[in-house]
Amino acid sequence: MDVMEAFERMPIAHGGVTYALADTVSGAAAVSVNRGVTPTVDMRIDYLAPATNGELLAEASLVRNGDGVATVEIEVTDGDGTAVAMANGTYKTDGGEGGGAWREDDSTE
Repeated sequence: MDVMEAFERMPIAHGGVTYALADTVSGAAAVSVNRGVTPTVDMRIDYLAPATNGELLAEASLVRNGDGVATVEIEVTDGDGTAVAMANGTYKTDGGEGGGAWREDDSTE
């Protein structure tokens, strides 16, 4: 993801940009080992440095996948390799039971 030069007045991307990138990449990691939709249950992020003009890169590592959840660690760096953020995401999966993460019997009522 490129942090556009349009931010010349304040050359720092909003934290939501970094968060969205981390969630998208970690969600893709969860989907890669599960079938169907894997909605975000929880996402935690620590901002380590400002995301300035240039490239943002995210790498996700699957920590755990089973019992209806996938846990992913994410590192976001800039184009120079400086760590911008570290995040952890938890995603709802089908739990190996089939039918995907969203089922009518998942109601809490």
